Amino acid sequence: MSAFDPLRTLAQWLSKTLELTVGAECQLVVREPIWKLITRRSLSLARPTWHAACTFPTANSGMELYLQKKGCCMINSKLCSASAVIIALAAAIAAPGTAVAEGTEDTAEVGEPAGNMIARDVLDTIKANYVLTPKIPAITKTIKAGLASGRYASLEGRALADRLNEDLTAAAHDKHLAIQFDPARASMISGPMGDEINEGPEWERMAQTMNHGVAEMRLMDGNVRYMNLVGFAWTGAKSAAALDNAMRFLSEGDAAIIDLRYNGGGSPRAIEYLFSHFVEPGKTLMTFYMGGGKAPTHHAALRELPAGRLSGKPLYVLTSKMSISAAEAFAALVQDYHVGDIVGETTAGAAYRNSYFPIAGKYLLSVSVGRGEIGPSKIDWEGVGITPTIKSDMASALDVAHLAALNKLALSARGPEKMMIQAKATMLQAKLQPKTAAHPLQSYVGNYDDRIVTVAEGALFGQRTGGPRTRLIPLGGDAFIMESDPTTTVEYSFVGEQPAAMVVIRMDGSRASHPRSN
Repeated sequence: MSAFDPLRTLAQWLSKTLELTVGAECQLVVREPIWKLITRRSLSLARPTWHAACTFPTANSGMELYLQKKGCCMINSKLCSASAVIIALAAAIAAPGTAVAEGTEDTAEVGEPAGNMIARDVLDTIKANYVLTPKIPAITKTIKAGLASGRYASLEGRALADRLNEDLTAAAHDKHLAIQFDPARASMISGPMGDEINEGPEWERMAQTMNHGVAEMRLMDGNVRYMNLVGFAWTGAKSAAALDNAMRFLSEGDAAIIDLRYNGGGSPRAIEYLFSHFVEPGKTLMTFYMGGGKAPTHHAALRELPAGRLSGKPLYVLTSKMSISAAEAFAALVQDYHVGDIVGETTAGAAYRNSYFPIAGKYLLSVSVGRGEIGPSKIDWEGVGITPTIKSDMASALDVAHLAALNKLALSARGPEKMMIQAKATMLQAKLQPKTAAHPLQSYVGNYDDRIVTVAEGALFGQRTGGPRTRLIPLGGDAFIMESDPTTTVEYSFVGEQPAAMVVIRMDGSRASHPRSN
């Protein structure tokens, strides 16, 4: 006869009482206060309707209970204490009225449409985590009205996310409060993902695939150094190393451009680390006030920086309406400490700190969990954004910043270097403020000795036989500047309405005439 196993015995009794199958997947519907008892013991899950994969091994090895939401991925929540499970399930038996799957206002029904269940999850997650508590009643009213009207019932995927976002925006007017359909990322997250996550293989891998936010570094004309930073990722030493490399590259330039036009935000730690390179150590950077009664967190400029400090050189930060959250905080610091110019568009105006919550294994819900004050002026840009000092449309911002940098560098340059910088500035100016040629572009088309001039997509191009093609940008009249070599300009001489020759003018003033041969 086998030894008495109390857990196995209890499991068999519960399986009969609750119609569960021991060792197999089964549906268990619990309702408050039983659900509260379970969550209070060891879980922080939102909804009361779940699949439960229940296994009851021997008493010495303990008991595990994994909960999985109906129709969704594994939540990876584990009750490691057998007593917690026993107490919760025994309580359900002792109060059978609370374990009956009857509908109430806040309880999902068995067989309820998936869209409704996801909407309920969204609402519960907001109630439990949203820092702007005065807005919760309006959000609750809006989502419940949508549930009652069937607004979410038939939707799924991006269509459901769009519908929920419409309602969240109308109720809260908070750009951080939004849901996105992203199964790939949602499947990587087993719990809330805040901007301070700095450990775990999934976070390290995500940061690695985006090079910790540093997407591109480029040497531009005039020794202007460019960095495209698409996110403020932070996993600790590896993120710091990536930013160190970027700062070493920028520090070798005569001016720096940091592109935040496509930056969706990230960690305050990354902001702190990067911006410390531009101010003296100890300077006040950020203070964050978090929900849940947590103490404020303060950030100041760091003292030790392996790449050294980058000061005294022109700095330009590119922004757009897609620059969000941490990107806006960095721009605000640049502006508040007067260490550079902001070039581009007014930013999104999303000032609150947020965390991401996986919903149903396929969606990510962004929830505002804290608010911040930036710089010595305690800037709060929620709803208004950061206004650029040099305004430009998003597409032209890089050229505008590059031109500003070249013009500033030309003031102190000497000799041939000054002429080179001025030539490049002339070309950029011609691109940004196009002038009309004296004749239709088609008039300039033809062969000029070994040079061929063509028109494509509304622009004039020149090319030497066997060489690369370069755009010819109008300077006014019959003069053009070469985009790929702005130290060279081209002028056309006309006889009547036909060009007779192309004259190539070098930076040193030399001129070479090439008659038209066709």
